[in-house]
Amino acid sequence: MLHIAAALYITGIWALFEEQPAYVFTFPSNVNDAIFHLATAVVFSIVAAIQLREDRMCPAARNSPVPRARSYRPPAIPRRRSRRS
Repeated sequence: MLHIAAALYITGIWALFEEQPAYVFTFPSNVNDAIFHLATAVVFSIVAAIQLREDRMCPAARNSPVPRARSYRPPAIPRRRSRRS
């Protein structure tokens, strides 16, 4: 997560200063592209910070196996006895 956020920050700052990054794409509105990259980087950073905090608060939970959920089996419906004449 942190690697993705760092890449987004770098490309966002790069987009602020250049209209044709890497001489491949042409962005007529490089400021909007930079704002998009920087805003996305902030969101990724917040999610990564929350995940790091959760991992540090309970490190044992990461190493313990996750219990498997039991498959749901609906209760059996009693069958009616047929009347024979």
